[in-house]
Amino acid sequence: MSKPHLYIITGQTASGKTQLAQEYAEKLNGELVNCDSRQIYKYLDIVTGKDITNQKFHAVKKLNNFSIGYYLLQQSKIWLYDIVDPQVHFSSYDYQTCALDVISDILKRGKTPIIVGGTYFYLKHLLYEIPSESIPPDWKKRQALESKTVQELQNTLFGLNKTLMNKLNESDRQNKRRLIRKIEITLNTNSAYRNSLKTTLPKLNRLLKIPDLKINFLGLQILSKEELVQRISQRVRDRIDKGAMAEVEKLTAMGYQDNAPGLQTIGCRQIRQFQQGLINKKQLMEQWITKETQYAKRQLTFMKKDPTIHWQGMT
Repeated sequence: MSKPHLYIITGQTASGKTQLAQEYAEKLNGELVNCDSRQIYKYLDIVTGKDITNQKFHAVKKLNNFSIGYYLLQQSKIWLYDIVDPQVHFSSYDYQTCALDVISDILKRGKTPIIVGGTYFYLKHLLYEIPSESIPPDWKKRQALESKTVQELQNTLFGLNKTLMNKLNESDRQNKRRLIRKIEITLNTNSAYRNSLKTTLPKLNRLLKIPDLKINFLGLQILSKEELVQRISQRVRDRIDKGAMAEVEKLTAMGYQDNAPGLQTIGCRQIRQFQQGLINKKQLMEQWITKETQYAKRQLTFMKKDPTIHWQGMT
C-alpha cells in the first residue's frame, strides 16, 4: 500500500495558487483546504477573491462554534472558506484546530488533502513546533487589554519581555491586535510547556497520528516585480468591477464596524475610506494595489526563510 500524501501550495498573492491546486486535485483525487486568513471570513467573497460565484455552501458540522463545510470549485471541494463571522477573532490556534479536523477526514475517505493559501503564519503553526501555538486566546485578558493604547501595550510588553519587544518590526509595534497576542503568549509560556513539545516525529504527522504521511510543500513566486504589480492591479480592477464596493457597503449596513477583524482585510479598509469621503476612487485603487504589493513582498520574505518549501518561479 502506498504512503498517504498531503500537498501544500503556498506563495505570493496573485501567483495562481488556487488554479494549480485545482489541477493537483483533479490528478490526485484530492480536496482543497483553504489557508488564507481573509477567506475564512463569511460575507467577504469578492474582496478576498473566493472563487465561489453562485456556489452553495455545504455545511457539515460545527466545531467550537466554527462553521465547517465546503464549496465546489469545478469538480473539487474546497474546505475552510466561511468559517467565522467578520466580527470574530480567529487565531492560528483556531486554524490548526479546524485544519486538522478537515485533513483527517479527507485522508480517512481515501482522498488527498491539498492545502492552498498564502497565510504562512497559519502554515508555520500547523507544520512546526512553536511554543506559543497551543496557547488558546484568553478573551477576558484581551478585553482588559483592548482598553489600553498602543503605547501602553508597548510598555506592558517591554516590561514582560524586553528582548521580544526590541525584536518587533515597526508594523508589529503599531498593531494593537498583535501586541495583545504577544502579551498573552508571554504571560502563558513556560518551560514545562516547551519541554512537552519535544518529539521525534514531524508535528503534523504526530497530530494526525499518521507517521508515514508524506508532506509535499510547494511555493509559487512571481519573479518579476513588474509582473507582480500588473497581476495585482488587474485583480483589484476585477474585484471592483465584480462588486467589491457594494459588498463592503452591505457589511456596513449589516452593522459591522470598521474595527471588526474581518474588515481589516486589504481592500475593505480602502473601500471604507472611500465611502467615508476620505479618499477618491483613484486613490482607493492606488492604495489597494500598493498595500497588496507590499503584502506580497512580506509574504516572500517570511516564506524564503523556510528551507522545506520547493519554489517554482513565475516570470
